[in-house]
Amino acid sequence: MTKKKLLLSIAALVLAGTLVSFHFIDQWLVIQDRPEKVDVIICLGGGTGERLQKTIELYKKGYAPRVVLTVSGIRDPEFRAFAIDLKRQFLIHKGIPPGSVVSEFESTGTYSEAKNIENFMTSNNLHSAIVVSDAHHMRRVSYVFKKVFDKGNDNMKVLFVPSDKKWPEGPWWTNEESLVFVFNEVLKLGYYWVKY
Repeated sequence: MTKKKLLLSIAALVLAGTLVSFHFIDQWLVIQDRPEKVDVIICLGGGTGERLQKTIELYKKGYAPRVVLTVSGIRDPEFRAFAIDLKRQFLIHKGIPPGSVVSEFESTGTYSEAKNIENFMTSNNLHSAIVVSDAHHMRRVSYVFKKVFDKGNDNMKVLFVPSDKKWPEGPWWTNEESLVFVFNEVLKLGYYWVKY
């Protein structure tokens, strides 16, 4: 085989691999553990209600006796406190006892959520958790939580269980919502890989 044919073959393989990766990247972003009994369920901030619904479902199925709510991305402290209280009241309205709901509202993003949750779990002698977020966030969420938790808490177990948020029909690049979402997640994941 000539050098030119070899280079063309390698280029064709790289192009084919890139196209296949591009097609399936939305599925690669999803991480889904099987739920099991843990010390606490952590409902990450954001979303449009599906995370809260999954948290309620997991709690009612007996996976944990306690829920921690976070709110991230809201800079105004007064509004952040209002948002977390609204989520807390919703869980109580849906049957979770007030004493089982803990509100954590100092976070400004996924990394600070993970740090605050690690501190909460350590100070309350908790060793296992289910983290609830949207399915296509889970690659980044699991990366960040593992980075934070691996730095000093080998005895903590964290599972990642996505909400039941529906993904638009068809390939991800044919829908504006999923297109923007995938590009944002890939950029955020790249940011976290570089920063942490």
